[in-house]
Amino acid sequence: MKSKKLKISAAYYYLGLAIGLIKRDQVIDWADDCLEKYEVPYELIELSLSQEKGLDEILSLLKLIYNKFELRTPLFIILYEIRLKYLKNEITKDQMFSYISSMLIQGSAIGDDEETLKLLDIIED
Repeated sequence: MKSKKLKISAAYYYLGLAIGLIKRDQVIDWADDCLEKYEVPYELIELSLSQEKGLDEILSLLKLIYNKFELRTPLFIILYEIRLKYLKNEITKDQMFSYISSMLIQGSAIGDDEETLKLLDIIED
């Protein structure tokens, strides 16, 4: 798997797991799938074996993989998925805004991209 694609995917799973949109099993399944198909970094192998680890440990491994990579693309994918779930009535308006608020809380993971944080703040309002 190309490094950029792996980093985008890891950042996507980081954000999704951190806000509760994605479940731990989905992250581990993704890691297992990558192990079967690609040459991957050690952290992904460790992630694949993380069934018994805590949420913070899994998030730390994902953060090591994406390593301060640009998170705007994964963030927009997550926002799209939240919107889609809302439009399909899979989540309520309160849940939708709860996910968006959680992404604002994850601001340190999003990085120093003030424009993106401002956009999230506007959406939340």
